[in-house]
Amino acid sequence: EWQIYEKSTSEKIKAADRFRQEGNEAYRKNNYGLASVHYRKALLQFDYTFADTPEEEKQVEDVKLPCLLNLAACKCQQEEWDEVLTQCRLALEVNPRSVKAFYRSGLAHLARDNFELAKDTLTSALEIEGKNPEVLAALRQLRKNMEDYKVRRREVAAAMVSGEGGEPTEADGAGEVPESDVLQCAATSEQDRTEASEDEADTSADEMPAEVESTLRKRRPHVGSSEAEAKEKEADVDEDAEEDAEALGLEQRKTLNCLLTAAACLGVVSVSACVLAFSSAG
Repeated sequence: EWQIYEKSTSEKIKAADRFRQEGNEAYRKNNYGLASVHYRKALLQFDYTFADTPEEEKQVEDVKLPCLLNLAACKCQQEEWDEVLTQCRLALEVNPRSVKAFYRSGLAHLARDNFELAKDTLTSALEIEGKNPEVLAALRQLRKNMEDYKVRRREVAAAMVSGEGGEPTEADGAGEVPESDVLQCAATSEQDRTEASEDEADTSADEMPAEVESTLRKRRPHVGSSEAEAKEKEADVDEDAEEDAEALGLEQRKTLNCLLTAAACLGVVSVSACVLAFSSAG
């Protein structure tokens, strides 16, 4: 950049024109990427150029404007529409009546289906050069795209309506549905909802008692089994008590026999006393 700044204005113009010619050669070979590089190098020369005379200013414009327009043409081929609009805007700053700048801006808007902007820019180009064949062709393409867009919009509207159950009668009235179809559809929907409600009520009436009865059946054996277990436990307790009583009686009888035997051997205790002592101990 410093080397460019140190050059004289005439040297910068010559360098820019040389890069422009190299870009044109690459463009003719359909090498749009390389052509864009050369055009940018040419435009870089003018970032550090300050014309001292009207003649030098004209020379700068004569080289700069083609570089901007050709760079926009490269970006059209590469379908980089933002860049196309940028370069055309810069070209119109150099020459507000550039037909090619308006034309290529129109192509960018047309590619994006911005019909109103495309119409404005192409009309501006046509006002400057009314018989330009490229501009006229672009305007014809614009009208065709607008008609195609209207057809697609009607088809989409018709598809949406037919998807709801109605059939469009006319292309212009594709969004309308006959009133009779609407009423019939509403009546059918109401009848379906009524039948569904009745079916649901019948099903509930049939199924609920069965569910309750099933639940009760499941619970009854459980209750009966609990009572039986309780009775069995009580019977076991009674048997244990009887066994304990029998064991206690047997033990008492053994003890009494021992006492009687001892008293008889000693001869000092009467039988009545032994019985009384045993009863007191029990």
